[in-house]
Amino acid sequence: MAAVTKVGKTNEVESAKIMLNDCWLGGSEVVKSDVVLFMEATKQLSKIFDSCTSSLKNL
Repeated sequence: MAAVTKVGKTNEVESAKIMLNDCWLGGSEVVKSDVVLFMEATKQLSKIFDSCTSSLKNL
């Protein structure tokens, strides 16, 4: 997550690629190469991390 934050300050797309690659468990590689699928996947990852961060702050 530190790499995502550091790169995200200068290049949001590269930051999203790092996050998707680091969280990748498997599935169709098309998600990584198709721009529309890539953006949707990274949007969902962001939602997941935002909800985790919110929950941790409230503990």
